[in-house]
Amino acid sequence: MIRVVNPQKNELLEVKVDLSVSFRKQGSQLREFHNLKLERNMVFFFPSVWMIGHPIDMKSLLYKMTEKEVEERNVEILVMIKAFDESSSLTLYSRFFYKADEIV
Repeated sequence: MIRVVNPQKNELLEVKVDLSVSFRKQGSQLREFHNLKLERNMVFFFPSVWMIGHPIDMKSLLYKMTEKEVEERNVEILVMIKAFDESSSLTLYSRFFYKADEIV
């Protein structure tokens, strides 16, 4: 789960999120990139806080991945957010990267 907060007093509309995972291929320095399925990838109205969730089930690439594997394969999570700011009439973009040592 990732908690996203809107620290501004403005309201964001049509907020969309993409969650990706990146890790080294086993026995290589090359990286793989994959989109992760979300419980919900869009909210129409985002006044303050949103909890973004990826179910780690048998279909998830993270399923049964140990803490050691996360570190060895240098797993990174990428969060991309797009929203419309009604106060400025602008489309906003934001991205966050979480490295292996930041993933719980």
